[in-house]
Amino acid sequence: MEGTAPPEPPDVAPPPEQPRLPGRFAGYLKDWVTQSPTNLGSAVIVAVLVGSLPFGGWKPAERDAVALALPDEKVDAAPFEVTVHEARYAKDFGGELGEDYVEEGSEPPTHVILVLTLRNTSDQTLSRLDLRDSIHVSGLPDPVDYGGEPTAPAHRWTTQILDLEGEPASFSGVGPGMDYTIALHQRTAAATGDLPETLTVELMGKTYRQLSVANNYAWADPAPVAQVSVPLTPGVRITREGRP
Repeated sequence: MEGTAPPEPPDVAPPPEQPRLPGRFAGYLKDWVTQSPTNLGSAVIVAVLVGSLPFGGWKPAERDAVALALPDEKVDAAPFEVTVHEARYAKDFGGELGEDYVEEGSEPPTHVILVLTLRNTSDQTLSRLDLRDSIHVSGLPDPVDYGGEPTAPAHRWTTQILDLEGEPASFSGVGPGMDYTIALHQRTAAATGDLPETLTVELMGKTYRQLSVANNYAWADPAPVAQVSVPLTPGVRITREGRP
């Protein structure tokens, strides 16, 4: 008996081909990365940056908080222990703190000193250059040089470092384990009535490390460890009795 032919299956459209862009892109990327070492390095940098996004990516690191210290408080700022005492101003503190070249009819500058005690906590004799980057002073307007010419404002008071134990004199170095009462010195063209009530002193600590393959070591990499706000008050001529 002849059977009935089975019905033809309905026409069904084939499923759409899934896009293979990710795979193709990965292939293109692989080919590009392997073309040269430069491309490989660029790919590594991109991967690192993408991986760092959850942690801030390119966001700059926040500066650590700096401790606030009081006047007459000892601060460990390696290789020194520093005690900031006071800031004074006067037209003439005497000696090198009163010598200025001023044209006739011109107002002489005002001298400002920051008085502090310094102890060398290392086992080496340190020079004034080692101290130079360890103490930053800010807040004094219109700094001028010996001749009264404007000079660029700077945190570092490098105009003069003076020994106040006797008559003011140039300060050269700090022996290990010894205390020195010194002054950082600056001139300003600002009128005394325009001077700020306080100065900000930032104390920097350093690390003793090797600087080169020649086995040279030095105190380097200054980083802030403490900040002191010091009242700026009128001073008097310094004598052999010591601090003003």
